[in-house]
Amino acid sequence: MSRRAKRQRPKRLTQPRYDPERYTDPRYYEWLNRSVPKHFWEDRANHHRYIQWLGSILNIRKPEDWYQVNRKHFQRNRGGRLFYYYDGVCDLFMSLFPEYDWKPWLFDRPPIGFWHQFENRRRYMQWLGKKLGFKKVEDWYTVSHQALLDNKGAGLALICWNSSIIAGVKECFPNHPWLDWKFAHAPHGFWQQDANCRRYMKWLGQELGLQRSSDWYHVVNEDFNQNYGQAFLVCRRLSVPQAVMRFGPRYDFKEWLFDVTPGDFWKKRANRRRYMQWLGKRLKYKVPEDWYALTFEDLAHNHGRGLLVLFHKSPVAIVKDYYPRRQWHEWKFSRVPAGFWENRENRHRFLDWLGKQLGYRQPSDWLQIRREDLRPYAKALMIGFDSYVEIFRDYLPAKVWKRMNARVNKPALTERQILSWADAHHRRTGAWPKMSSGKIRGQQLTWSAVNQALEKGNRGLTGKKTLAQLLKQRKRV
Repeated sequence: MSRRAKRQRPKRLTQPRYDPERYTDPRYYEWLNRSVPKHFWEDRANHHRYIQWLGSILNIRKPEDWYQVNRKHFQRNRGGRLFYYYDGVCDLFMSLFPEYDWKPWLFDRPPIGFWHQFENRRRYMQWLGKKLGFKKVEDWYTVSHQALLDNKGAGLALICWNSSIIAGVKECFPNHPWLDWKFAHAPHGFWQQDANCRRYMKWLGQELGLQRSSDWYHVVNEDFNQNYGQAFLVCRRLSVPQAVMRFGPRYDFKEWLFDVTPGDFWKKRANRRRYMQWLGKRLKYKVPEDWYALTFEDLAHNHGRGLLVLFHKSPVAIVKDYYPRRQWHEWKFSRVPAGFWENRENRHRFLDWLGKQLGYRQPSDWLQIRREDLRPYAKALMIGFDSYVEIFRDYLPAKVWKRMNARVNKPALTERQILSWADAHHRRTGAWPKMSSGKIRGQQLTWSAVNQALEKGNRGLTGKKTLAQLLKQRKRV
């Protein structure tokens, strides 16, 4: 080895001998040397001296400030050897300063096995309740898992309570009758157990003051939301009627009697049949023909509004859905479906049926038809035609229809003809005719009928004019 290399070799430091008289100066701290004297850390007084010095270095002003100190602070300040005598920072302070009421959970790490002791868990929960401002036991319903994380309780929740704050509350306060659904979040898997669902429904009935099983028909979704039951409906994917029927009291519930029926209830044919069977008994229908009396109001007043919406407010369509194989005559219902008479096939089907009812066998038999024969079944049909004879135009042969038209429809009138009759009446009586003047001489017609034709525009007249106005206009008065 060269001389240059020998010159650069560092000098070997000798181990200082421990001499207590040498360290009477308080400014001298053994732990700042490269190595401390032998058996130095075995003296508990030196532990206290080091802690006092470390507190001045870390600017510790009150005991609570030590909660922020961890092993790294000791190791960076020549105090790592202390942990040969203590399990951790918490054990160190609790051993050296037992007179102070230390909160082990506020240190970086509590002692090993600390959370396994029930008294420690209960002590922590009591401290947490005071910090959160809880004054009564029911206040714990508002606690959340985040409160544990923010207050040094993450290890406790994970080790002892399977990360469930509810389990901790129930363990530390066992004498209170806890209701899991009142917490911000029910325990994991709580709503998947039918027994829990039934227990909640029983409690909800008591909270809402329900005396009879039928009172459940008026329970709505808002009642669940205001009574901690929204998660129950969501987790089990139930509507209010489904929840009541499955987990409520034993009772023959009818879904349509609830204030709100399930969204897809009416779309299922089996549900519609059940409702119609119930409705038939309620309306005392005994034979299928009784359903011709069904009206919109019967359905609306008997909890069938959802069914009306599905069938576009048509009782006829609802009955036909109930009896799909039966031949129904829509005109026998109180109201035919919208646009029914506009269909030519429907009109012909009605006339075929009416002919059989009246005993007509030949087209010429229809010449006997009267307006009264049509009115009981086809009021709406006659509204769409100027004369009921027009209904038969595309049904009867042309020759038969012309004969019917000539018999029913009277000849047209003109204002000139009416004025000539008025002049004749004036010459004969010395007064102009009025509505009450009776029959027109030489005609199968009365002055009242003429006035009506003038007003309504019948028999070829323009309408919107009375007999008196016509006479005044033509200077007859």
